[in-house]
Amino acid sequence: ETRRLKSVVVAVLPYVALQLCWIHCFASIGILAWGALPNEALRGTDFHARGYADVFNFQNYGSAFMLLFQVLCENNWNVTAEAYVRASCRHWLGAWVYFVLFLYLHAMLLLNVLTGAMIKLYSYMREQDDLERMSACACKAKKVELDAELGHAREHGAAGAPPGWHGSRPRTSRAATACQPASARPMSGSAGSPSAQPDPPHGGVRRAKRSRAAAPEAQRR
Repeated sequence: ETRRLKSVVVAVLPYVALQLCWIHCFASIGILAWGALPNEALRGTDFHARGYADVFNFQNYGSAFMLLFQVLCENNWNVTAEAYVRASCRHWLGAWVYFVLFLYLHAMLLLNVLTGAMIKLYSYMREQDDLERMSACACKAKKVELDAELGHAREHGAAGAPPGWHGSRPRTSRAATACQPASARPMSGSAGSPSAQPDPPHGGVRRAKRSRAAAPEAQRR
C-alpha cells in the first residue's frame, strides 16, 4: 500500500504543479489590481470586521497566495469577494469576474481533474498488483506440480522401473522394443527367433544316415 501510494503521489505531481501555476497567475493579477489598496479601504465590510484584511490581502505575494488559497477552500469566499467588489467602486464587475473565474475554473475543474487522476491511477496500480499476485500464485502452483512429477519419476527410477516406463506413463511394447538396441531386438526369420532356429548338428547327421539307408531298400523294391 505504501509503495502504491508513493507511485500515485509521484504521478499526480504534474497536476499539482499546474494548480500552483494557476494560483501564481491569479495572485500576480490580484497584486496588479489591488496591490496599492490600503486596508482602510475595506472598512465597513465583514471581511475587515472579522480581521481578515490584515492577513489576507494583495499587498504582497505571500498574502495574495494565502487569500486565494482561502477562496480555493471556499472558506467564506463570498465575504472576500464582496469586500474587494466594494473597494473596486466602478470596477466592481471586474472583481466579481476575477473571484468567480478563479473559484469555478480552479475548484470545480482543476481539482476535479486532480481527484479523478488520483483515483484512476490508484485503481490501475491496484489492478496491476492483483495481476502480479495472481501470476505469482500460478507460477508457484506450476512449480509445485512439476516438482511432484519429478519426484514421482525419480521414485520409479530408484525402484527399478522397467525399460518401458517413462515418467508416470508406461510405454507400449512397440515403443519399448524401439528403445532397445538393434542387436537385442528379436527379428523374424533370424537366429534369435524360435521358428527359425536351425536343428542341432547331430540331428542333421541322423537324418542323412536314414536317407542313405532307405535308398537301397527302395531300389530293391
